[in-house]
Amino acid sequence: MYHEVQRLIREELSFTAIGKTLVIDRWTVKRYSRMSESDYASFVESKEIRDKLLTPYESLAHDKLTAHPAAQRSAMLYSLFATCKLHYVNPIQWLTYVFEKHQRP
Repeated sequence: MYHEVQRLIREELSFTAIGKTLVIDRWTVKRYSRMSESDYASFVESKEIRDKLLTPYESLAHDKLTAHPAAQRSAMLYSLFATCKLHYVNPIQWLTYVFEKHQRP
């Protein structure tokens, strides 16, 4: 994503146009535009470190989430929201779209 934002900035697109092209918010575009290559490398490395630190807690979270039936439904929604965030999609807009698109007659 970083490299694509940098490429579009070199093509002199506005932050809004870049956001629409890559389907990400302007804040993310600004953040990537201010990063140098070394900043981005540090960002990726710190993310990998955070992932390694959080891995042991995944089983604990899984056990807690599967302990109660209502927790499973909550976990499903959380997973959908996390996936939206991962792909820079607004979860509220996405849910609204899904509910409007798949209404019962």
